[in-house]
Amino acid sequence: MNGTETLIRRQRVIDILDRSLPYDDLDGEHFVDSVRYQVAAYRTTEEGSEAVAKENCLLVLLEGEELFSISEGKEVFLSTVFTEGRPYTFENMNVTRADKRILRKTSFDG
Repeated sequence: MNGTETLIRRQRVIDILDRSLPYDDLDGEHFVDSVRYQVAAYRTTEEGSEAVAKENCLLVLLEGEELFSISEGKEVFLSTVFTEGRPYTFENMNVTRADKRILRKTSFDG
């Protein structure tokens, strides 16, 4: 994907969020304006859960807040509270989440 395509794709993601579509969508995968995204509700645990983010994955927490860290291998790069409406972009990083809250999030791939 070249620079122009990346900018167009980012604008489409912004438009989807501006229209509040993920807030109204049911859980599951969605495809709008050539953008595939997933909405999921889940309960975190004290132990957390680890996932490897796909290349250029954007996460937006729709409800609640969550403690999370980003690491590569055993080295932690960032540990913070992930708050509602604050997007994070992950590129091939391990993401660990923990807190014991019921959350709703959306993730945009690619």
